Amino acid sequence: ARLILEHEPRGAAAVDTAVQRLIFGSRRGVLVLVSDLLAEQPVIPALAAHVARGREVWVLHVVDPAEVEFPYDEPVRFLDLESDEELSLNPREFARSYRAEFAAFLEAQEQSCAAAGVHYLRLRSDEPFQLKLREFLTR
Repeated sequence: ARLILEHEPRGAAAVDTAVQRLIFGSRRGVLVLVSDLLAEQPVIPALAAHVARGREVWVLHVVDPAEVEFPYDEPVRFLDLESDEELSLNPREFARSYRAEFAAFLEAQEQSCAAAGVHYLRLRSDEPFQLKLREFLTR
């Protein structure tokens, strides 16, 4: 855990490729993916392959509250932390449609995991995760 906490994330991640490479290990085990699931390539199909091989697979889906609530009212500049691309816009023009699309995205991720036999837990980045994780694991 210390190694993960000390690691400074940078650049784009090819999560689907990394998960596919893991499939050639032993048949048993537990695979835990901690992600925002915003990768360009869907990762759930790769996780389903692990489930098919008899592994227990967990997705801890980390979501920033601003992604859900989209609390912006004034023109703002967004910066993509993986690519350094910038986007300037007036949030009032599309806040409602953004919230609806993001809610649909969250629901789709949860349903995809369930269909693939993958355990799914959504965590907010502004809340301590330990309690929620403990409750989830004891179910």
